[in-house]
Amino acid sequence: MEETALYGQTYMNLPRKNHYCPTGYTNITDVKTKLNITDITTLFSDPGQFRAGCNIILPICEVVGTQTECKEWPAFFQLPVLMLMLITLLNDGALISIGYDAVVPSTIPEQWNLTRLFVVAIVLAGVACGSSLLLLFCALDSNNPNGVFAGLGIPPMEYGKIICMIYLKVSLSDFLTLFSCRTQEAPFFSHTPGKPLMVAVVVSLTISTFLASYWPEGNLDGLPVMGLARGTYTLMPLWIWIYCLIWWFIQDIFKIVTIRTILKYDLFPFQKPDMHLWKEKAGLQDNPNDPHYKV
Repeated sequence: MEETALYGQTYMNLPRKNHYCPTGYTNITDVKTKLNITDITTLFSDPGQFRAGCNIILPICEVVGTQTECKEWPAFFQLPVLMLMLITLLNDGALISIGYDAVVPSTIPEQWNLTRLFVVAIVLAGVACGSSLLLLFCALDSNNPNGVFAGLGIPPMEYGKIICMIYLKVSLSDFLTLFSCRTQEAPFFSHTPGKPLMVAVVVSLTISTFLASYWPEGNLDGLPVMGLARGTYTLMPLWIWIYCLIWWFIQDIFKIVTIRTILKYDLFPFQKPDMHLWKEKAGLQDNPNDPHYKV
């Protein structure tokens, strides 16, 4: 029976799931009958590691008194409020240091163009959000023997680890997006960041990575949490870093193409200032002998 093939004998002795029952079987009862299996729980190291049907999952289990109660994953994914607060504290707090960043001054007076700003922001945020949703989908499908995680040799993930994984992904993407947008149409590596900014980023990301890796197993807001480096498989934080760095390069390419396209074709042009009105308010008059006062 394919469902009972162990994953490398390393991860809770839990098989990956199949979307369908084995050929010739219609449901889990049919499997038990034809294979003469009295108790389907004997196929697993823990009775809570299966549910009725042929799809096998890693459920959410907790000890209540002397009993272990397990339930299926929630239909709606969310991060605990504490993790959202940590993202705000560590990330947004560290972003204050951008006021001490090393920048290349503009040769002309700066002027807001909110349309261009919104377009570039949507591109940057869209790549970051899309990569997060893609990672979440692959993680929630990690028990699939034909899924992305199985193809990469990554074992199935518990729900608590998936929550910590998304927390780390969002924390990393926030800072990497900052380093991408600070250089405008140039690549992110074209301007060296200021030392205060780099120190703040390194400290914040170190704390975020440590928390996501070694978060104690438990519950937050009724949701299970478990550090990515806990348990048998401990390399997940490394893969999340690699994943984020890959998407950082992709995000930067999208940013460069977007901004250079806007500049090349003068899309969403700046509104020309009313120089006559400005001079009138400043009490200035055109002087034929002084070109600086000419419009």
